[in-house]
Amino acid sequence: MNAIHLVGRLTKDPELKYFEDGTASTTFQLAVRRPFKNREGKYDSDFIPIQVSGKSAESAANYLRKGQRCGVNGWLKIDNRKDEKSGEWKSFTKVIATNVEFLESANSTPSVPEEPQYNPPEGLGDDYGMVDDGDIPF
Repeated sequence: MNAIHLVGRLTKDPELKYFEDGTASTTFQLAVRRPFKNREGKYDSDFIPIQVSGKSAESAANYLRKGQRCGVNGWLKIDNRKDEKSGEWKSFTKVIATNVEFLESANSTPSVPEEPQYNPPEGLGDDYGMVDDGDIPF
């Protein structure tokens, strides 16, 4: 199965183009934070190229802007092309979006918390109140 589900922020405004048959195609890049911290204790991001076609492409181009958060469902496509100058084969990876969800309006201010917003109640210590397995009803 080739299925991709991403949530991230646009790195720049989407680019809309039309094919000769009139089909719309929009491309944009999504910055997606990795789910773990690096050695310096910070989160890294991956910058993933996205392509969407049809009516969804027009909607994405009209309503998405740089910095907005959106969700993408789709599939991974890898193109192999021969470089005309060097003669070497190169791979290009992108996500072909089948669904794009707008998670923020164009007027909202992007906000990405650096750390989780949950703070445990005081007095629990480092173990956050260990529970004895015998206390669990299932």
